[in-house]
Amino acid sequence: FPTRRSSDLGQKLSVEAAVSVLPLNGLQVFVSLVLDLSTSTSQNLPALLGATKSFVEKLQVELGLPVQIGIEVFAGGEVSEVWHPFYLDSDTLLEKLDELEQYTPPSASSSNLYGALIHALGRNEAAQQSFVQRNYGGAFTTGYVVLFTDGADTSAWKTKQHALDAIDDSDIE
Repeated sequence: FPTRRSSDLGQKLSVEAAVSVLPLNGLQVFVSLVLDLSTSTSQNLPALLGATKSFVEKLQVELGLPVQIGIEVFAGGEVSEVWHPFYLDSDTLLEKLDELEQYTPPSASSSNLYGALIHALGRNEAAQQSFVQRNYGGAFTTGYVVLFTDGADTSAWKTKQHALDAIDDSDIE
């Protein structure tokens, strides 16, 4: 493969170069599943886990999409926890979701909804950037955050405006 120097960036293509549009199947999708495991959701944990499992199965098994799915959990702590990093194997992801039935989060009495969203956006962006770098810039990515919660932010680590600003500054859906 030819290497590209930083001094080459911004230079016009030679006449022999052809412009082409890559098909969508060359796109790597990153999805962050962010789960509220605070006390207020504990009564609905089976439904919450069922919904997340259905989501994984729909994307990776039924539709057969090569989607990198990461699992994050949060309650009232200042930083959400990466339960499982971005991964393509649905069986592994489903096993990790089953393990959440036994999980007890620290600071479960409140919910850091805004902070969890901000952290999920940052982690998703970082995973995409890492993927692009591993592919020497020859990869296209997109990202999504899917957040499962039952209510409001009650921890006040971050404000609603912080979360809205993070969303505005991000390309992630």
